Amino acid sequence: MIKKTLFIGFTGLSLMACGGNIPTLNTNTANANVAINSVANATNVNAANTANTANTANTANKPTAVNANKPANTTAAKPAESGPKRVSFAAGKQEGTESVSLKAGESKQFVFGAKSGQIFMVDADSKDVEITLVKGKDAAQLKEPGHYDSTLLGGGDFVFRVKNTSKNEVKSSLNIIIGNTGISDR
Repeated sequence: MIKKTLFIGFTGLSLMACGGNIPTLNTNTANANVAINSVANATNVNAANTANTANTANTANKPTAVNANKPANTTAAKPAESGPKRVSFAAGKQEGTESVSLKAGESKQFVFGAKSGQIFMVDADSKDVEITLVKGKDAAQLKEPGHYDSTLLGGGDFVFRVKNTSKNEVKSSLNIIIGNTGISDR
């Protein structure tokens, strides 16, 4: 009897938490059965609601229709370069080429590894580019439009910049030499 009374009390609290009516507390078995059936029905309704909520949550992950506010002919912007482009040569070679396309005033950086005392030379097809060593030390350099030539001091990674000095777009090929002599090994 105490168990039934506790069960009915617990049921009443559960229904009250779920927004249901609290049944009258009687020790009458018929009323206890009504309370039990009410709890069972409330549980079934809550289980069904939970399943519907889960289904609704799953639909949030499905693709939706195209946003009518978005213009139809949009193209994604290209991501910005994350840093200097690494220059590398074929095995055993001291030179290589890189192509560069620069808008007016734009610049791009390149990184390479070298040892102290090696020569570093860059020749561009266009005289409208300025080439500058921006990271690393070098000895006296020969610097002209479209050309850079020096001897590197210290070892490790060096960074050079190629900048368009004209008011028009420039497309140029860069011939890069990093080696122990100034003679190409073609």
